[in-house]
Amino acid sequence: MFTRHANAFILASFVLFIIVLLTSIFSYHKETSEIIYQTLAVKLSHHQAYNLQNTQILKSLPKNLYDNQLFFYPPAFIIVLAFFNLFAGGIGFNLVGPLLYILTAITISKSVLLLTKSKNLEIKAFVISMFSSMLLFTSTKVLMDLFMVLMSVLSFYFLLLFREKNKSGYVFLSGLFLVLGILTKYVPVILLIFYLPLLFQYLKEKNKFEQIYLYFIPFLLIVFWLESIFKLPLSKDYLLHFPTKEMLSSLSFLNYAAHRPFYFYFLNIFLINPLYIFIFLLFKRRILNSLNQKYNLLFFIGCSLLILSTFTVLAFFGSTFQMRFILLAEPFLIILLTFVNFEDFKLTRILFFVFLIQNVLLFIFNTILLKSPEMFSLLELMKIVHNKGLG
Repeated sequence: MFTRHANAFILASFVLFIIVLLTSIFSYHKETSEIIYQTLAVKLSHHQAYNLQNTQILKSLPKNLYDNQLFFYPPAFIIVLAFFNLFAGGIGFNLVGPLLYILTAITISKSVLLLTKSKNLEIKAFVISMFSSMLLFTSTKVLMDLFMVLMSVLSFYFLLLFREKNKSGYVFLSGLFLVLGILTKYVPVILLIFYLPLLFQYLKEKNKFEQIYLYFIPFLLIVFWLESIFKLPLSKDYLLHFPTKEMLSSLSFLNYAAHRPFYFYFLNIFLINPLYIFIFLLFKRRILNSLNQKYNLLFFIGCSLLILSTFTVLAFFGSTFQMRFILLAEPFLIILLTFVNFEDFKLTRILFFVFLIQNVLLFIFNTILLKSPEMFSLLELMKIVHNKGLG
């Protein structure tokens, strides 16, 4: 289906990208996180310190978290923003999200091509990625989550490329991109649980296990970052920067997100993107065993569950439930969905197009019409409207 109608699918994806691009260009990026990142990028582009000291935004932020000599997130994404600001001015900030969005979709689809050698599945993965409600939502915002996801997927892509081409340089690039993801937010470090066994397997297959050091050379960048942290007098909340009670009481969305139920991520991932319901079709024993032997299915299931579980646990310790926090699970869920032959059946084929339209409508409602700080599901939007707000 996807190869046969490739031109139509690519045209639809291109139109969607143009909508995303125009939405981002003509949006006023005023969310607190966006203002913080843009402020830091402007400071870096002017060769100033990587912190919020002596800035306007600091006046409205908790001093114990933000008034430090070094900002608490590593600087990889902010450096990219600084380059865009340097060469494109203010509009550069508006271009970053859409570019990360399409690059993520391309990287996911190319990873699927390396895995399956199927042009049909490559196009299928690209379409699913382009119409992913969460990727769409973050594509029009100046947020580091999408950059972190792209770096993590590129790391996986170069692992696959090493297996395919047997060139040791790809091992180094895989490690480098994962490090860039970790130096955006620390979260991708958990992927090592699944990435390292895959790396070991591929090195062993190619009789190049002694070259494993190439993967870890880029990790010296993390050592340099940690060294710069520990030699500065920073606040006790620097590393675990959860929202304070004052922040929760003053920001209605944060307070709302902090009181979502513990199962929120595991349910809402399907409400936000109902296409993922099709993944359950993989869990027939014969299909699961066959695809696991062919494509290492348990790797993608494990990565997805690990990310959802990690952020659920963090919410228990004081974080909030926000859908962009689990954006890292999207590539693995998309690849799992690509393996499902839902296009073989008329009902699931119809549902596929219905769910694609739903995802676009959800993006329009949340991003263009409501300008909401979160990708709310239709169910949650109705609940908020009924309660006349987030309170």
